[in-house]
Amino acid sequence: MNAQDNRDLIDKFFDFFETYNKTGIRFFALSILFLSCFILGFFMAPQLISITEKLLPFPIILYQLSPVEVFFNYTKIAFFMAFFITSPFALYQFGKLKVEKLDFDNRLNLLLSASTLAVIILLSFGLTLKFIFPFEVVFLYGLNTDIATVSSSLSAMVSTVIMTMILLILLILLPFMKKIIKKSMFFNYATLIKFKKPIVIYSAILAGIITLPLEIIGLVLTFLIFYLWYKILIHFAKKPD
Repeated sequence: MNAQDNRDLIDKFFDFFETYNKTGIRFFALSILFLSCFILGFFMAPQLISITEKLLPFPIILYQLSPVEVFFNYTKIAFFMAFFITSPFALYQFGKLKVEKLDFDNRLNLLLSASTLAVIILLSFGLTLKFIFPFEVVFLYGLNTDIATVSSSLSAMVSTVIMTMILLILLILLPFMKKIIKKSMFFNYATLIKFKKPIVIYSAILAGIITLPLEIIGLVLTFLIFYLWYKILIHFAKKPD
């Protein structure tokens, strides 16, 4: 192997790690952003719930079914707040990995796609809180407000707002589907077929997070504690005194 071949090999080696480092930096930055938004969302959860209550056409008595319901609902609000905020950034940052060496038009399309997603998320948030969720409450509860006091679990209200917002985002995206598939560098027929199972699994997990009953959460946490104890016992049992 001559000197030129050695230089080419070294260049390829560093090119590989340059891409890897960029991916790692972007993933780390998105993780920090997600965590920051999660913490912010957790502490803003009471204010968001209070704002939602004030926008309703009539008062609803909220009750909690267990001592930990408020904590889990704050966590759910924080998770989806972080998810919605970081989604446009994730689309842009990881999209750059594919268009890093492509032309200006591809970079511009990527930026426009991320910006459009951010606008759709903000629009859906405003429409959900201001118009759609109050309409749902009137339609579902309003017929009996003159003869019965309206009450709801806090978990049901939080899940309904989040589910409504996600469905509205998907509904607004429908007119863009043809253009997304045609111009996107991420989605094509082969890719969608290839990742069919992960998409179904992740969709089920996301739907489960929205509607997950507190009893199942308690079951999972209890199981994890038992399993942790089991692993600790194994760890100490294999070490002689």
